[in-house]
Amino acid sequence: LKADKPSIIKKIDGDKDIDVTTDDLVDYNTALVGEKVPYVLQSKVPDMTGYTSYTYYVTDTFSAGLTFNNDIAITVGDKTLVKDTDFTVTQVGQVVTITFVDFLQYKNVKGADITITYTATVNENAVIGVEGNPNTVNLTYSNNPQDNASNDTTPDDTVVTYLVDLIINKTDEENKPLEGAEFAVKQGNTVIAT
Repeated sequence: LKADKPSIIKKIDGDKDIDVTTDDLVDYNTALVGEKVPYVLQSKVPDMTGYTSYTYYVTDTFSAGLTFNNDIAITVGDKTLVKDTDFTVTQVGQVVTITFVDFLQYKNVKGADITITYTATVNENAVIGVEGNPNTVNLTYSNNPQDNASNDTTPDDTVVTYLVDLIINKTDEENKPLEGAEFAVKQGNTVIAT
């Protein structure tokens, strides 16, 4: 039973952000301050044979440049879970914990997909450049049916949102600023600055 270890995968939903260079589920994207980054966590219901209770909670750590929007949606198999009934969300600083209430109730759907979605907004503290703005998740779960207090934690899984800085100057032939010049900066078909 100990060999059946739960795992968790974190991705950015490239189909739901405005970064036109990313599609499907990806490990990194680009964004602007004020833009929402859509996250997807994926796991499966483990084998809980022999357990009388089961600990299952997700810890998500946001960098300073990301603001959690507290818009979590969770499905286990075909069931949509209800916040504060089926799971709770707590936040301390940049660390968010999603705790499943009575996780043992899912023991009859072993192997069912667990999908958690939510967003974070890129804020004014976001880092511009190669360091990026990481977001890291891990999963803590029961690992011994004879000891309810015995838990294990998965390795961290990290995704990164990058920002770029662009300065544009419009000049004439003599390299003097061209007064009254206007132009638009677009990301795909979306105007992001004028």
